Amino acid sequence: MTSIYELLNPLGTVAGQSIVSRFTGDSLESRWNYTDIVGTGSGAMEDAVNEGYQITTGATDDDESGINFNDIRPFSNTSSFMIASVKRDATARLRVGFSENTDMSNSFVLIENDFDDTNYQIVSDDGTTESTTNGLTSVDTSWHTHKLRVFSTSLTLHIDGSFEAVKTSNLPDFRQQPFFSVKARSAGAKTGNIRYLEAVNI
Repeated sequence: MTSIYELLNPLGTVAGQSIVSRFTGDSLESRWNYTDIVGTGSGAMEDAVNEGYQITTGATDDDESGINFNDIRPFSNTSSFMIASVKRDATARLRVGFSENTDMSNSFVLIENDFDDTNYQIVSDDGTTESTTNGLTSVDTSWHTHKLRVFSTSLTLHIDGSFEAVKTSNLPDFRQQPFFSVKARSAGAKTGNIRYLEAVNI
């Protein structure tokens, strides 16, 4: 299958370093690393058609688990983009994008779908300060395809092909790795799924 980058760009346009993960088969690809950020959760391929990889948090409010590249950072913090198809449980926070560290303890740029918020957001951290910019679409529990573009002076978000937001503050200050996490927003284990992720240096 052709990557989405190849479908959206002229054949003569050469991408930089890139990865495509389709989250099919019996197990997570070896380049991905599962991490419990708070509490003890789990991750596995969901046994259902086209549901991808599912993260289940621990059972305590604010427990969070995710997947990443184990601090291997192939992607530029000034010239890259990501396309990801994800969904979350009813009372959970989902984040997908780029992070410097496996636990978001330093710089990052992420798309956020949070039960506690009204709209989707771009959330970023320059290594010192975290801030958010609201998108136009209300948060929900449905599958959506997100496109996040990272430039030297701005970040942009599209959802299902429609423009959502541009952010110019607190941009990441170091190279990044792909990142996906799910956080419980109430007691009881919560889930989030990812079925496609493509990241490209441009």
